[in-house]
Amino acid sequence: MGVFELDRLETAQGMLLFRLDPEDRAEYIRLRDMFNAWETEAPRATNGTFSIDVAACKTGSGPDPEATFSVYVATAADAPLSVLVEDAPIKDALEAAGSAGASDLCD
Repeated sequence: MGVFELDRLETAQGMLLFRLDPEDRAEYIRLRDMFNAWETEAPRATNGTFSIDVAACKTGSGPDPEATFSVYVATAADAPLSVLVEDAPIKDALEAAGSAGASDLCD
């Protein structure tokens, strides 16, 4: 129902962070509130999923064989981060992307 591409940010420490584009915030909130209303009105008739797709590719010689990635999500600007994925091997993401037919190299 809603698909949002995340903005890529790099920290001074070299970490990559991804966030919802501020221009998408209003639509995200509209959808969140609509889903919450459905859940309140008819909890047994309401179901759905929230997902984050992670696409991996390598540049140059690729990542360190032991490199990992984590995914945390906050549902509000002042909410704490919740762990969705922690310390997953990047090599597994590259292998999954390759199995799905994606090139393992970034354009």
